[in-house]
Order: sequence, then structure tokens, then C-alpha cells
Amino acid sequence: MRTLQQITDATRRNEEATEEELRFAVCAYDVLLAQLELEQDPKQLQKFFIAAEADPRAYIGPTNNPLNAEARDWHKAFINVGEIDE
Repeated sequence: MRTLQQITDATRRNEEATEEELRFAVCAYDVLLAQLELEQDPKQLQKFFIAAEADPRAYIGPTNNPLNAEARDWHKAFINVGEIDE
């Protein structure tokens, strides 16, 4: 299975990801959120509840929508910043 970052990058770029990869990625992010102890930071906890109770498409908006070509191009450019060609 690909790494969580690889699955996330593929999804952000509207590339293929298997149902199994997506299922485990969602669970991994849920575990990560649980470990962040957001209850210790009321502002972050509030952000979590806003996201958790929102329609995901509405929450991410057009600037993060993988169906938006500009969002995909930005992600590809951003994620490759600082990489060194070998």
C-alpha cells in the first residue's frame, strides 16, 4: 500500500486511489486527529468541529477541490518545492 502522503497527494491531484487506500487514509487521519489533543487548544478544537460538521466539498472550497485544474496544478507545484533532482 502507498504511504498516507502518497495517497493524499494522488487524491489532491484527482488521480486514482483504491477504495482500500482511501478507507485506510481516512482512518489514519482520524487517528492522527485524536492524538493531537485538540481539547487542550480551544481554537483548534473549534476548527475541528467546523470541519467535522461540514460537507467536505463545501469545507475545502474550490481552491482545494481536486476537480479544479488550478488547484491540482498548485498542489503539484507546491508539493515539489525544494525537491532535488538526482
